[in-house]
Amino acid sequence: MANMWMVRAGQKARFLDEFREKSSVAIGWTRLEDLSRITSQAEMLEALRQAWPEWTPGKLRLGASQVYRFAHEIKVGDRVISYDPQKRAYLLGNVISEYQYRPDSVAGWGHIRKVDWKTTVDRDALSTPTKNSLGAISTLFRVPDEAAREIEAV
Repeated sequence: MANMWMVRAGQKARFLDEFREKSSVAIGWTRLEDLSRITSQAEMLEALRQAWPEWTPGKLRLGASQVYRFAHEIKVGDRVISYDPQKRAYLLGNVISEYQYRPDSVAGWGHIRKVDWKTTVDRDALSTPTKNSLGAISTLFRVPDEAAREIEAV
């Protein structure tokens, strides 16, 4: 089974319609340029340290992990979801491109992946453990396999 990733669409999912309309997911991190040149977590950490010198080491490590995953660990064919709190539903699709750096392409965020959005999944149709696993506040994370299987089944 392909990995499934949660990619949040900004605070209160304010960019979800744009994700849908532009067949993409995106992350901000606007002080960073093309991430394809970064080849390791250590390089990503250093790039974030240069861009946000005021951040604590813990915040830098968390950010570097998320940004590196978006650029280098998500693969074409992986599944992606994003939550729509207005509809209490998850938008579900397939990643169809490698990482791209296209400034101002989605919500002013330059780090994107193209997505073929397939369907929505009603949050209330999911079990409490799956809903809990999707409740992390991180911008991006890998959905646990058990939760991904349930989402696919619903």
